Amino acid sequence: NNLIISDHSEQLTTLTIIHSIAIHPIIHSYFDKLYNHNYDNGNMNGHKELESKYDDILLHGQRLNYSSWEGPGFCFGSIVWFRKAVTHNSMKLIVPPHSTIQQLAQQSISLNFMLEARRIIFELIRKYKVPMDAELFFLCSVLHAIDHYECSKRVRYHNLTVPTIAANFAPSLNYSWTNFLAQFFFSSNQYIFTNLLRHKYKKNSFYNELYQLLYEVNPKHADQVTLSMSY
Repeated sequence: NNLIISDHSEQLTTLTIIHSIAIHPIIHSYFDKLYNHNYDNGNMNGHKELESKYDDILLHGQRLNYSSWEGPGFCFGSIVWFRKAVTHNSMKLIVPPHSTIQQLAQQSISLNFMLEARRIIFELIRKYKVPMDAELFFLCSVLHAIDHYECSKRVRYHNLTVPTIAANFAPSLNYSWTNFLAQFFFSSNQYIFTNLLRHKYKKNSFYNELYQLLYEVNPKHADQVTLSMSY
């Protein structure tokens, strides 16, 4: 709308809102594909094995997945439209290769962790023959958790306000709502619904080795990783 926002705090707040209602929900869209992976491939025995041996991976996601579209959809004026936009369009886009991602990883602790975690997950799923798609598990476990963690760090201790936007579009929009959004939805998961890998790594060999290898890469990030999209 050609609205100029010059205040740095309001710029950060605006980016926070955009990320939480338009970008992060795309990650949630992959949980249904993870849950239904064996069904879609006619592998009923694989799904039964996943439920019996690795049931933590299937926790929480269905309702939280829907909620991740419901709230943003309400903000955009149509839950149905937003769900279709996210599930049928955004999540099906092919992410273009980034030729400089390795160089960027040298400067970003979180990106380096995610790249290493992705490699580890692919190797361990092959090793333990876990009946699930490695890419989907990486997205729903590591990427989702680290996205929450890093966003939370960026907005923590900031008083998020949107005076320009409120004055021009939404007078009722104030700092209370934006700070609640940041503290509740971006908070690390151990403060909300817990399904942390570090709490359950002793349950089986796959969890155990996954946690140990992730911990070797970066202890702080490893302790954020969840086994499912639990928040």
